[in-house]
Amino acid sequence: MTPLNIIFTLIIFLISIFLCVQLLKLYRRFKRASDNATAKNIYVIKYNNSVDEDIFPESRTAVEPTVPRPKVSDGSERRRYHRTEFQGFVDFINEGTLYKEQARDLSYSGIFIQSKTPEKYKENDFIVMTFQTEETGPQRQSGRITRINNTGIGVNFVR
Repeated sequence: MTPLNIIFTLIIFLISIFLCVQLLKLYRRFKRASDNATAKNIYVIKYNNSVDEDIFPESRTAVEPTVPRPKVSDGSERRRYHRTEFQGFVDFINEGTLYKEQARDLSYSGIFIQSKTPEKYKENDFIVMTFQTEETGPQRQSGRITRINNTGIGVNFVR
């Protein structure tokens, strides 16, 4: 075995150890989230480009959101609250698999998450979400999947 082969083998070994540690951290994080909830199916959602335990520690207690209550819709649509465009990435676990998708819009009462394969979700599944907006900063919300169509899922916040 040449020294170059030994170096490559060592690098591959170190990378595999690093990946195993990261997977173990993710498993523990989502296990803690599911232990704290009473729902049958749990998804932990975060809106940004990465999962960072320092920003959203799981040991933090849930706080009532400080989102200001928006104006009621002017009647131009059937919705009670005005929807705003929200282009945040969503990291979440579904049945033990980590996914990353994008939200389309956000309102005081819910959110729509785009998905190329929305059939993998079930209506009435309970989800736990953390997300960040420019106006309010980091937020944690609970919600229920209320609508599934061919472009994604609609989630109503549970307050």
